[in-house]
Amino acid sequence: MVHLTIMNSATQVPPELLAQLVPNDPVSAAPWWPLAIGYWLLLLLLCIVLTIIARVWFKKAKYRSYLKHLNKTKTAPKDQQLSQVHLLLRKVLQDNAAADASVSNQIFANKIKSTLDLDTVPNWVNAHYAQNPNVTVDWIQVKQLIKQWSQEQRV
Repeated sequence: MVHLTIMNSATQVPPELLAQLVPNDPVSAAPWWPLAIGYWLLLLLLCIVLTIIARVWFKKAKYRSYLKHLNKTKTAPKDQQLSQVHLLLRKVLQDNAAADASVSNQIFANKIKSTLDLDTVPNWVNAHYAQNPNVTVDWIQVKQLIKQWSQEQRV
């Protein structure tokens, strides 16, 4: 059997015992390192999101450069526009659609026709060879070709 003795407040506590008591210290702040699991998960999520954003940004960098070149071509002299558009479209096709640089003019024209889903080849496609000043470029079609070919994946 255990006996408990309770000291009432009227009893004097010897000063030696009081001197041995350690004062109550406040709890120290938790260290910031190592991080808790929730912070690690947030950091992982942030890394994933930043990686996705960077991949999308770099993937569209070529498309933006093609559009910049297209805008410069629009402001070029009229006699140079057809040849510059032709070179730009060949470059886009070569970079993105797994076509080689030696694609013939007929195959190139048929690729444009099939991409635009037209019955005939647009008259501006190979008009720079004939040096016909009456042919104008359909800029909407050119931009549509650049957009579609830039989205195609190389094989």
